[in-house]
Amino acid sequence: MKNVNPGNIFALFLLFSSAILIGGCNIPFKHQQFQNQFASGGVLHPLLPTVFVHSYSESYYLKVGGKTFSDVRGLPPYYLDVPQLHSLLFVTGKVDHGATFHLFNLATKKFERILCGMETETCGWNIGAPRKKGEQFSEWIENASSNRVTFGSDRGEIVLDFESGTAAVPGSHPRFK
Repeated sequence: MKNVNPGNIFALFLLFSSAILIGGCNIPFKHQQFQNQFASGGVLHPLLPTVFVHSYSESYYLKVGGKTFSDVRGLPPYYLDVPQLHSLLFVTGKVDHGATFHLFNLATKKFERILCGMETETCGWNIGAPRKKGEQFSEWIENASSNRVTFGSDRGEIVLDFESGTAAVPGSHPRFK
């Protein structure tokens, strides 16, 4: 058997350990902030900042109907109740990306979603905010019937048609252009 250089073994050990540490640090851990009869949710903290401090980016998650959604917008509980449809409405999407509106029917346990473009970038960030309907930085359900929901905010309204999978912005509010 050949003589093995201890320096090479140590270098391989460091390389292998670093790969495991960096790869494993990208796996987030959950910090639950709330739980109720419909859903639970909280913050996803990446482990990466323990090694690289300036790479920190936390996001929020919502677990509803047995599925976990990340990049959830808003504040706990991260959803709006839609009692007319026995449903919950929540919004996902990263900063500077369009929003995805999700509707979860509590009776049927079915999900529906609408992928929207940049006109909805400002939507969802104020869900759960402790403000009254119409106040600055507030969002609410204006009305709902069948599979159609009107999402209201201090910036205007968006009509979400979950049957056709489309979103319409009535009028020409400048914040939704």
